Amino acid sequence: MPAIDLDAAIGTYWSEVRVGVTGADVAAAWSAAAQAVWKDEVHVDQRDGATRASFLANSGQARMTVCECALLVAPAQFLTVVLEQVLGLNLGWAIHTRTLDATWGEDWPNPSFGERALRDWSGGA
Repeated sequence: MPAIDLDAAIGTYWSEVRVGVTGADVAAAWSAAAQAVWKDEVHVDQRDGATRASFLANSGQARMTVCECALLVAPAQFLTVVLEQVLGLNLGWAIHTRTLDATWGEDWPNPSFGERALRDWSGGA
């Protein structure tokens, strides 16, 4: 399991994976969603056993991470974790719902978030 401290997470969003959709499909959709929600500078990579997205503001004179999220995937479920945010910028919900759009279509089930998301994740991970 990835080395991510879920107790320190700023935000968490959990959903089931649609039957027939693989973990690789979810990771690809999540990575594409990360690229789509932030138009400045985005880095998506694999670290600590998870897919991570870092969103940077780059003014040319100053460059800083404004949000960092991670994706955890287990059989039949996935969890978007917000690890860092600056000035309240939380892109986790946008990434999570765009991933659902890509993997479920229009009729995706409502995700759980916060403590409920962590309970759902730990119950099935």
